[in-house]
Amino acid sequence: MIKKKKILILNGSHSEIPLILSAKKKGLKVITTGNNSSLIGHSYADEYIKCDFSDKDKILDIAINKKISFICAPAHDLGLLSAAYVAEKLNLPGYDNFDTSQNVHHKDKFKFIAKQINLKTPENFSSDLSYNAIQKKSNFSKFIIKPIDMGGGLGISIIDNVDLFKKGIKKAFSKSLSQNIVIEKFVDGSLHSLTTYIKNKKIVFSHHDDELTYKNPFQVYSSMAPGSMPYDQINSAKKELELFANHLNLVDGVLHAQIISNKSDFFIIELTRRCSGDLYPIPVELKTGVPWSDIIIKSYMGEDVIFKNQFNKNKTFWSRHCLSAKKNGLNIGIYIDEKIKKNIYDKIIFLNDKEIVDDFENKKFGVYIMNFDSKKEMIDKMQDINNLIFVKT
Repeated sequence: MIKKKKILILNGSHSEIPLILSAKKKGLKVITTGNNSSLIGHSYADEYIKCDFSDKDKILDIAINKKISFICAPAHDLGLLSAAYVAEKLNLPGYDNFDTSQNVHHKDKFKFIAKQINLKTPENFSSDLSYNAIQKKSNFSKFIIKPIDMGGGLGISIIDNVDLFKKGIKKAFSKSLSQNIVIEKFVDGSLHSLTTYIKNKKIVFSHHDDELTYKNPFQVYSSMAPGSMPYDQINSAKKELELFANHLNLVDGVLHAQIISNKSDFFIIELTRRCSGDLYPIPVELKTGVPWSDIIIKSYMGEDVIFKNQFNKNKTFWSRHCLSAKKNGLNIGIYIDEKIKKNIYDKIIFLNDKEIVDDFENKKFGVYIMNFDSKKEMIDKMQDINNLIFVKT
């Protein structure tokens, strides 16, 4: 009997389920890891090994001991860096070298490179400058402080006075694994994502959507496709991504951008080379007809990826929404308004019966995939989505 090749996927949350299923469809034995053994994605895998996916040397030990053939990054930058580290050590396909991966995913390194090549990203400053020094140097009144190595809005603060500055510095350092932060100009506008596949440093596939936040203004809870970012800005953003890909000589694969857009301009906030979370591949696949999670797995296997049809010509309207609560307390069920029921295409719920909801501003309890008859219906309902679907407490 021929033994299956093994792939190590560096987490098993709901976000990794599409990747796990795609890997199994390819005939691979799937091993997941991560600190939390109760995450729903682990039940889809063939084997689970408890290990912090940010501990790159322990992940390397697992990879060696299990004789894996491939490694797949989770929907988290720290996991991507561990995967890139292991891939470099074991000569596995699908990743930039570790230094390049850090240049993409560590916000301070990314900002430094962006400045070198005049990439359209907000102006940033050294963390050793005082509030008054930044005010004097920058000539603007509001900025953001972030840890360089955290996603999901963790440790981020908007600053417009000296008292908030001190608190923001402390908050950012408290969440940074590497104890590094970045300070950048605050730019106003709507939030968007542009996910692409680059081949020979050229974009051969792209998908754009609008993103919505909830209580935490730095954490995405919903997305809508097609997005509303102007076409000229999308085309300009693609050129920016290709400029970046050429400058760092990036390998073929995913290059995902988070973008702030306003009426006059756009700014690239950050880039990642991994799958986005919260079942992101599903609406991408439904909107474009491109099997996005399959393509990501093929990329990590070193297979040549060919896009037969880049875009689905049908005018379809798809959204993704993360289930949340309005306040802390005892979960007593899920409220779903009658007018949104017909739009629900699929869902995955990981809310436990009689679960005590705490930290409701940051926690997610499920993901809904929704389809709409028109863009207007999608926008109208998604703007009110947190009143149409929520955890009752």
